[in-house]
Amino acid sequence: MTSGVTQAVVPATRLTVEGVLWILLIVAAAITRFWDLGSRALHHDETIHTYYSWGLYSGEAPYVHNPLSHGPFLFHANAVVYFLFGASDATSRFLPALAGVLLVALPWL
Repeated sequence: MTSGVTQAVVPATRLTVEGVLWILLIVAAAITRFWDLGSRALHHDETIHTYYSWGLYSGEAPYVHNPLSHGPFLFHANAVVYFLFGASDATSRFLPALAGVLLVALPWL
């Protein structure tokens, strides 16, 4: 038998219409961002990120901060993605696509 205190602490999680709509929106955002991710060639800005990330991943070029480029997070995070999934056009776009999905989901979370 559960006490009244336990029932008050654990809120009931019921799926509402709003929740279903949010889930559909997040799924649609994921599909549109991850669909055919590696089919197109990388453009200039993507190649810069990919080059320095691959240098970190392969150990050939350590990251040295340059104020003209972005901060180190994307380079290091992409190097981890390359380590986990291999280096390709699709994996170099994985983290920005994931960030786009999380940005859509952020108001609901």
